[in-house]
Amino acid sequence: MAIYSFRVSVIKRSAGRSSVAAAAYRAGEALNDERTGTTHDYSRKGGVLHSEIIAPEHAPDWCRDREELWNAVEARETRVNSQTAREITMALPHELTDSQREQLVREFLEKECVSRGMVADFAIHLPDRDGDQRNHHAHAMLTLREVGSEGFTRKAREWNDRSLLDHWRSSWADHCNAALDRAGRPERVDHRTLEAQGQDREPTQHEGPDVTSMIREGVVLDAANANEEKRRRNAERSQLEERRAELDVLIERPELIKSLGEAKPDKAALKQAMKALKRADQSHGELNAIRHEIAKERRTIYAHDKRSQHLDRLDMAVEGGFASVFKNPEQAKALFKKRCAEGKKSPAQIAREMMRKPAHFGALRGRRIAILWKSAERKEALLSLPILAEKARKGEYLRRKLARQKPKVEQAKQRLRQLAERRTDLEKTPSPERLIAQRQLQQAARGLSNDDWNALSWDEKKTIADARRLMRDEQTRHFADRQIALMRQQSLERDQQRQQSLKEEREREREREIERQNERNRGNPGR
Repeated sequence: MAIYSFRVSVIKRSAGRSSVAAAAYRAGEALNDERTGTTHDYSRKGGVLHSEIIAPEHAPDWCRDREELWNAVEARETRVNSQTAREITMALPHELTDSQREQLVREFLEKECVSRGMVADFAIHLPDRDGDQRNHHAHAMLTLREVGSEGFTRKAREWNDRSLLDHWRSSWADHCNAALDRAGRPERVDHRTLEAQGQDREPTQHEGPDVTSMIREGVVLDAANANEEKRRRNAERSQLEERRAELDVLIERPELIKSLGEAKPDKAALKQAMKALKRADQSHGELNAIRHEIAKERRTIYAHDKRSQHLDRLDMAVEGGFASVFKNPEQAKALFKKRCAEGKKSPAQIAREMMRKPAHFGALRGRRIAILWKSAERKEALLSLPILAEKARKGEYLRRKLARQKPKVEQAKQRLRQLAERRTDLEKTPSPERLIAQRQLQQAARGLSNDDWNALSWDEKKTIADARRLMRDEQTRHFADRQIALMRQQSLERDQQRQQSLKEEREREREREIERQNERNRGNPGR
């Protein structure tokens, strides 16, 4: 079922954090932090399905470049304990498709954040391969200063009000429910506390990625144990509530005592529903595996595009360098490329030769008299020569690397198209299997005695408790019942079609047999 989670935090220097590093990690990119001179490279990080920057229409173009945006944010703040960005972490309904989740996050940020003057940089992350395959979530980083046509202006203190956070929490629930309604799903989320919702359940504490990682490694943590105990108590409470509901029915309608007293849980149906639920989770895991592969191929293409852009910048710098060093820059540049293409020497060797013996590539700009006097133009050319050689060397090596990677990139693009088609096919298929299995599980678990309940494993108890809690909603029950009826109708139609096909085949076989018999009677037996 859809789960509500909406957490807001602030990125601040006093905690040793950088908005550039945070943006690089969340988007899975390599960003250079100009304030510290550090490059934060998370380009090999997996699980980033989509990243995007949304800025007001009047914002300058550099606001839509992730590296320039967050370096501008860092440069605007001068205090050592400055707050640089606000981050929102949102759980996304797993019942939606990838495009529906993207639309959900985009609509919320545009309406609630960008319209107020913020720049929003968000990334959608996939569930971890070893974790809960329904844990789709998004990270959104927001600027703390208003952005104008010339850049950042004042720091809007009113954005720190508690009332705005409460409004965001309520609005996110409304947006999630609207998206689920558009998708034709009965699930709903509620931003209120369990007590305000009137639910007799203990709330668990959010564990986060660090705690989850330590649990997988076998580390025993008090917070994790406390959450586990709360889940156990909640499951036991659900069993007590089920028994209490049955007793209430018997009190109100004593004529049902005999029939309900003889009713027993359908253990075979219970096991079958458990297996169907596992199959539905495995199917969701298969779809997430395809999403991870899509993110991987996109990362390969993205890295190639970034290197191509870097090569374009290097080529522009090299062209300007040749123009500032040599009198005939086109001739010198052509000679450098020709010698690199010959392959007799490496680009590094040719670059060193150009730096030590530039006359081999052409005449330098400016004039000199012996070794005693050089014109200002000649001095500038000599100063620019080492920089030109280094950039020309890097550009040539990068060009060769891109040429080697081109087949791999073409293969990644082709595989990306295939994976996207496969994902579309899976998402087009109606996927209420999990909901149907939970409804069947809830129905099969009716009348469980305390002895039957105690005989179940902890995982089975938790699964039954989750199904019961989900099916308390009348709309969800009706949706699941309609899906079950539709599934049975489709199964019946398939059986009827199969029987009709068998009947027609028998009729054709009978006609062929009659024809063969007639042939034999005429003394002309067929083959």
